[in-house]
Amino acid sequence: HGVIRCNGNDSSSSNDNDDQYRYRLLYLPCRNRGEILRLILEESRVPYEVEVVGFQNWIDGVKQTTPHGKCPVLRIRDPSTRTDTDT
Repeated sequence: HGVIRCNGNDSSSSNDNDDQYRYRLLYLPCRNRGEILRLILEESRVPYEVEVVGFQNWIDGVKQTTPHGKCPVLRIRDPSTRTDTDT
C-alpha cells in the first residue's frame, strides 16, 4: 500500500503542501479501468495522488471502505474542510 504524488510542486515536503493534491485515485497495481482516469488527470496537469493498494490489503479491509466494494475510486478532497468525497 503506497501513495504516489504526481504533477505537484515537490519543492516542499511538508504537510502544509498537501492541499495542492485535491484528487486521489485509489487503484490496484494493474492497468485497467483506472488507467483512463489516471491519463485524464495526467493530461489536465492537475496535482493528484495515486493510492496503490496491494491485493492482500484490498481483501483485508480496503474493499469495505470503497463505494459498492469496487475499484477504481476517485477521491476528491474539499480544501475548506479537508474531507474526501468518493466518486
